[in-house]
Amino acid sequence: MGLLGDMFGGRRMRDPVRGTAQVVSCTDHRGHGVRQSCRMQLMVRGEGVPAKAIEHSGLVHLRYWPSPGMTLPVTVDRANPQRVRVEWQELVP
Repeated sequence: MGLLGDMFGGRRMRDPVRGTAQVVSCTDHRGHGVRQSCRMQLMVRGEGVPAKAIEHSGLVHLRYWPSPGMTLPVTVDRANPQRVRVEWQELVP
């Protein structure tokens, strides 16, 4: 879920909770673009959210590019665990 989704009433989380997402796989970055699209297979967990495998896509800054095995801080929707926001700003580059 991105900024535009929040602003225009897109996929809003009805019951957001903090959690973690284990990166199972992800696409590689290409070239030298600072932000690029990344598709990830994640195992998401959160308070009241049992482990769930999901696919997540979004723009990622190269300094935070994920790799398999990495654990990401997320906000996940208990009502629909497919809705995940990765909290990139919490990662140390």
